[in-house]
Amino acid sequence: MTGYYPFRVGTQAGVFLHMEPAGVPTMFPFLSENMRQLDYSTYLVGKWHLGYCKKEFLPTNRGFDYFYGFYGPQTGYFNHSAGMLTAMDFAIGRLVEYLKTANLYENTVIVFTSDNGGTSNFGASNAPLRGEKDTIWEGGTKTTTFVHSPKYIEEGGTREMMFHVVDWHATILSITGLEIDSYGDGINQWEYIKTGRPKFRRFQFVYNIDNHGSAIRDGDYKLIVGNVDRKMSKDKNRTRLFRISTDPTESKDIARNNPKIVRRLLAKLDQLKKFLHKNVRKPLSLSGSPERFNGSYSSFWCDGQA
Repeated sequence: MTGYYPFRVGTQAGVFLHMEPAGVPTMFPFLSENMRQLDYSTYLVGKWHLGYCKKEFLPTNRGFDYFYGFYGPQTGYFNHSAGMLTAMDFAIGRLVEYLKTANLYENTVIVFTSDNGGTSNFGASNAPLRGEKDTIWEGGTKTTTFVHSPKYIEEGGTREMMFHVVDWHATILSITGLEIDSYGDGINQWEYIKTGRPKFRRFQFVYNIDNHGSAIRDGDYKLIVGNVDRKMSKDKNRTRLFRISTDPTESKDIARNNPKIVRRLLAKLDQLKKFLHKNVRKPLSLSGSPERFNGSYSSFWCDGQA
């Protein structure tokens, strides 16, 4: 949403939970806010876990014209029938049919993407990749995406170059016609998506930088320092190195045999830590309890608001 790595905006410890009196700092404009500045209408359907305890954190105050969804990272997982994928497929189909009926389909860019792998607790598998959501293994961070646009993109193409979720901010702004090379930590990859020939090329990105563990990708290599998840374990001071181009499943730690590469990537992490934003997460507050709001999660309850 911001175009910045989480550690740059204070969200390196994860998303905001129910009853958490905090949100993404408003000093970082969201993509939706920048889209509105370009006279686009913006709609959000689904969850909002970027803060909701006060007015300025709400999606309709962060660039969205309309919001239909719920606050927090999830609703009860088993409260609904197991037809979520079917429902999503049906809803996307309705949208596509409307675009065709309204003669907007040819000039529309559809992006279907994700920002993390699946959660094994709910039956997901990221095989053959290692790990899951909330880890910095490839299984928790690497996803697939498709982009469709009859006007701009030839069907059936594949793009395999390095792309990070922060690149979407600059890329989508470029799709609107704005001349932009980069935004925040992201680069404009629209030309690469369209043609397969990159105008700008990404060689490095940060998985995360946090007290419990950090990881960086540089070319073929990925360095992990500390824990791979948020559990404080004996791995706190461990350093791992993988050559992702030949070992995408992260099965062979080559740190011991490549001390120069390890030192180089550790130095890069140390440089990046200079830009580390203080963690903005806060302990949960009973001020946001649904008992105060007729059984619902509501807003206007933190920082003296009630």
